[in-house]
Amino acid sequence: ADLDTLLETARLDPDPMSRSVATRAVGAIGGPRAVLGLSDLWPGADPAEELAIVDAWGTPRSFSAGGEDALVRVAESGGSIASVVAASLLARAPGAAQRDGRAVLTRAIEDGTSDERRLAVELAGLDDPDALAAIAAAGNGSDAAVRVTALSRLAEVASRRTAALHTLEGLAAGADGAARQARFALANASDPAAIPLLEHELATEGPGLRTR
Repeated sequence: ADLDTLLETARLDPDPMSRSVATRAVGAIGGPRAVLGLSDLWPGADPAEELAIVDAWGTPRSFSAGGEDALVRVAESGGSIASVVAASLLARAPGAAQRDGRAVLTRAIEDGTSDERRLAVELAGLDDPDALAAIAAAGNGSDAAVRVTALSRLAEVASRRTAALHTLEGLAAGADGAARQARFALANASDPAAIPLLEHELATEGPGLRTR
């Protein structure tokens, strides 16, 4: 009963958070009218609103009522964070959509912007041979931030864990932003080598970093 009100809120509310919550609520209600209403919002959406719409299309009641087709269009358009997220939702779905989503994620890992590549690496399934090969290649690449993210994922694979952690330990000894990310990656992987590095970080300036 609240669908029309939610669509108007998603379109017109001055508060971005309210628009985002309303958009996701439309997706949760689902059905053809909801999916069409979300499509109407798409042309004027900013990047944050695009992500809310993508999440809404991915909810069960919207996915089965046309949301799947909408996600395929966004994923295959490429060139945005929204396309990567759309692909990740498809990659977890059954049937042909899964194949499409996995292919888009693999392409994003290989050819996307740095931010798109990092997100695709984080969202790709390690059970997908093509994605795993792309992640392994990224772990040897020249983009330091992508490389650290890829090595962190490779550390989740038993046969690749030792080599990935060894490389991360080498990167973590540096002084740049990638080195700091490598230290956190080692900690996330429960590598004891992270402990003295993190103790050193506790002496740095900035409460946000020390909290992390």
